Amino acid sequence: MGYANAVRGATAGAFAAPTASATRVSGILYDLDPQSRDRAIFGANSIDHSVQDTANLRLGYAISPTQEIEGRLSWWHDDSSVRASTYLRDALGNPVWGGVVTDGVRQFTLTPDAFAPSLRDEVHRQLGVTWKTKYAKGWNASVVATDYRIISDAARQANLAQPQADLGGAGSVTRRDGTGWNTFEVQTAYTPTEGDFGNGQHALVLGLHRNQYQLENVVNNASDWRSTETTQNQSYYGKTTITALYAQDAWKLHPDWMLTTGLRFENFESLDGSQYFAGPPVAQSSFPGRSLTALSPKLSLAWGATDDVVIKTSLGRGVRFPNVDELFNGTKTGASITTSDPNLRPEVSDSLELSAEREWGKHWLRASLFRDDVTDTILRQTDATVTPTVTRVSNVDKVLTQGIELVWQSRDVGIQGLNLGGSATWTDATVTANAANPAQVGKQWLRIPPQRYTVQASYRPNAEWLFGASWRWASTMFNTELNIDNNPNTYGGTSSVNQLDLKAAWKFAKHWEWSAGINNVGNQPSWQGHTMPQRSVQTEVRYSLL
Repeated sequence: MGYANAVRGATAGAFAAPTASATRVSGILYDLDPQSRDRAIFGANSIDHSVQDTANLRLGYAISPTQEIEGRLSWWHDDSSVRASTYLRDALGNPVWGGVVTDGVRQFTLTPDAFAPSLRDEVHRQLGVTWKTKYAKGWNASVVATDYRIISDAARQANLAQPQADLGGAGSVTRRDGTGWNTFEVQTAYTPTEGDFGNGQHALVLGLHRNQYQLENVVNNASDWRSTETTQNQSYYGKTTITALYAQDAWKLHPDWMLTTGLRFENFESLDGSQYFAGPPVAQSSFPGRSLTALSPKLSLAWGATDDVVIKTSLGRGVRFPNVDELFNGTKTGASITTSDPNLRPEVSDSLELSAEREWGKHWLRASLFRDDVTDTILRQTDATVTPTVTRVSNVDKVLTQGIELVWQSRDVGIQGLNLGGSATWTDATVTANAANPAQVGKQWLRIPPQRYTVQASYRPNAEWLFGASWRWASTMFNTELNIDNNPNTYGGTSSVNQLDLKAAWKFAKHWEWSAGINNVGNQPSWQGHTMPQRSVQTEVRYSLL
């Protein structure tokens, strides 16, 4: 899903006049990039063949009729090989992988790593345990602990193009061994009886939550990119922890009124952050630890206006602290540079929603007005118009998102077993303040379509057969902070989506089920940065013990 390319005026040697020393080639393709600039395409450089294996073990034990414990172990392995395919051919028809080339009209310089292959072998492991009580009313409690760890991860990158790289040669190896996270949560909840609840009693939830994320990212030089590592070239380390206390109270003030209040207190810490570059010049940084706190309140009031109509208003504040990757991680290769910011501020979202729901017979409808005012939005933006590409993480002062959403569902429409549903969403997301980049003020926020529509249908004529259909449409959105990508229907763009999917499932015997589906029946092209899948077919046979 990547292509070696050059954009006019954006990369070295792009669209220069030909010289006598350049190799004459055929096969260069031309199009317009998402910003409507002339672009030359030399070939595909990220053809990924990946084999993934997953194993899950889940065990549960009922300690008593009201207590149970459950454990889970998951193992995941990925073996990936990325190859390239050049479109360029010399006068004799031989493939051309690099150097100074020309088609007789324009001249380009392909760096040695433009078509460099890579290999990746990684193993991940997850552990989890849960203990909980199951009383029908009164107090219940639960304890949940998880640990996710990258046991081994070696991403091997060649410095030379194929076919020379297939024989070995210099490169780099990126290792993320030890990266991972763990979580721990204790929660207790009180459920009153239905009669008590109607007499003004409270349904309570109290909890303590903690998570820790750990980043270990080391890049080593390699004399043979396939096997032999030598000296360290880069390293990125860091940790973040969040400890939170939270409480929620659902209070039935009246048979027709429900008031829900909640408060979450969080303490965020970042520590042990460091970066190293071998240079030249050598650059090594250690970042001081930070400690931040935040309060996130919420309030919701629901009114049963009639037996089939509920009107609700909700408001609250949510805080998203920057993750360890956004704070400390980075990379620097011949093709890309990623920079983080150890001083990122947390996102703070103040949200308001007004909704009305009605349920009558076999139909249900909800209409919502929403407004989300976010301060210090964390933005990860990639500039692919330069070589190497540059990805930066930064804060945007204020982003306002507001809109309307309608959601509808119906059961047994016309005939028994036919269910229909759908949604329509109209959204306006605008940058309202950004001192670091004033030109962004008034621009639409990235990757949020102004309009989205969905329709779903399912039909179950009997216990053996199920038929389903789903259609979705989303309008064009922007992928650049200044909204200068005015040509979305191309590689790198974010275009509209118009897709119909069909599926059928058949229980042809006891314990056995066969299903088949066609996605994107109309073969409609669309782009979300990369080309989205066009028409595709899947089939599955499943056996269940239950």
